[in-house]
Amino acid sequence: KKGLLLGKDKRGYFIADGFQHALLFAPTGSGKGVGFVIPNLLFWTDSVIVHDIKLENYEITSGWRERQGQKVYVWNPAQPDGVSHCYNPLEWISEKPGQMVDDVQN
Repeated sequence: KKGLLLGKDKRGYFIADGFQHALLFAPTGSGKGVGFVIPNLLFWTDSVIVHDIKLENYEITSGWRERQGQKVYVWNPAQPDGVSHCYNPLEWISEKPGQMVDDVQN
């Protein structure tokens, strides 16, 4: 079954099937990562974007996701060593004068 992994008890896993969004609020150290984020990063097989400032979730789950054939990227422009993926939206704009305006508008 595919969906958002919400929890587990003696009856099995509770999975919200469909394409719901999740927003988690809890204090630091309350178990959001180990109790919800990491299990879902290991369970969810589609694309995901994670706001992971300390890269803890990335370090734990990226190897697994890569072994499943997924591409894993880190965008961290503040990283001291400068190692980060990047995205330049202007790269897609043609340098041909007739095409340039159309590309910007799209």
